[in-house]
Amino acid sequence: MQHEEGENRAVVFLVAVLFLNLMLMSSRIVMKNDRSLLMSVVGFVVTPVEVAFMEVSSFVSRNLRHYVFVTNTYQRFLQLKKAHSKVKYENYRLRQRLDVLGFRDQARRETPRFLAAQLVLLDPNFPFNTILVDRGTMQGVRSGMIVLNENGDLVGRVIAPVHLLASHVRLITSAQGGVGASIERDRMEGLVTGDNSRLCNFQYLMQSLTVHVGDEVVTSGTDGIYPSGLPLGEVVEVRKSQLVQHVRVQPYFVTRPLKKLLIIPHATQD
Repeated sequence: MQHEEGENRAVVFLVAVLFLNLMLMSSRIVMKNDRSLLMSVVGFVVTPVEVAFMEVSSFVSRNLRHYVFVTNTYQRFLQLKKAHSKVKYENYRLRQRLDVLGFRDQARRETPRFLAAQLVLLDPNFPFNTILVDRGTMQGVRSGMIVLNENGDLVGRVIAPVHLLASHVRLITSAQGGVGASIERDRMEGLVTGDNSRLCNFQYLMQSLTVHVGDEVVTSGTDGIYPSGLPLGEVVEVRKSQLVQHVRVQPYFVTRPLKKLLIIPHATQD
């Protein structure tokens, strides 16, 4: 047994010596391209692996750059879209403000169409129902004309009967009638009604809609009586129930002296 193991070791040693000798000889054999046979064999085996690795690396690098580019482009698109919406909304608000200012400027220039009036009588028992102003049919006042204060805020409209030198104006805080209105921030529409007090109710706003205290309220024009874009008031209270929300609005005119008024011939007849 020991004799056979010795012979096996001798054979293995001889093979190893022959292999080493072959490697040394191949390293000395120079090919036509000035490379040894050993280097050529190694290059033949390693080159496909190296090429495959470079292709995979190039593919991953290209797709990674493409992903980063697409991600950055999309983020930039969202930023530009948000900025565009903001500019569009600010432009809309500016146009509305310019329209209101246009009313006042035109009222100063065109006396026949826009009449300046003053408060004559305020009923102390119902101060938020109707008022009496010093303009009547002799000055061209008709039932249904809109009344603003000197700041361009909505006050109400002329109601019948219209006298020769005086007119009754039903305030938007009156319990009679209503005003089609919307939240200026996002144009949510509803109906503003009065209850003969300093505050009005903003009705028909679903509970899911977002309304904040301080939101500005303007006329929407949907009632066919008042033009759109007239400043009406400010949200001062929001209470939500199961389906709708109770919103209270304070008209701008109740916080300012009600002396000088503008009568505008835009409305339907009573």
